Amino acid sequence: MPFINWSKNLETGIDSVDEQHHILLDILNSVHASMAEGDVSAIDASFKKLMEYTDFHFAHEEKLFAQFNYPFTASHKREHEKLKLEAQERIAEYKAGAIEMIDILAFLIDWLQEHIATTDKRFGDYLRLKKIISA
Repeated sequence: MPFINWSKNLETGIDSVDEQHHILLDILNSVHASMAEGDVSAIDASFKKLMEYTDFHFAHEEKLFAQFNYPFTASHKREHEKLKLEAQERIAEYKAGAIEMIDILAFLIDWLQEHIATTDKRFGDYLRLKKIISA
């Protein structure tokens, strides 16, 4: 059973973005499964994969912002940069023994759900308003 499940309230209506969000949740579930098994090398590999995929996903969103002249591009990109910095800091704290892996996972899940439900949905609303995607 997955640690975190996809729900309708996370849908932005932007197919490519929603598909990538599904993948991010799958990777987070892999991190949790590795933690449950106590497989440190798998945890590290999963976090590396998560950070790499996050970079890919953010770049994709940011290309869409430019393509559709999204007026909140700057603030949205700042959120992306802030997450990457905070995640890197927390991973460094974990490696230094200052926090537990579950703390990083909880932070990432909370951030992702909040970011999708608010900031990413705002982008979907903008595209619907401009009739770029359907309701």
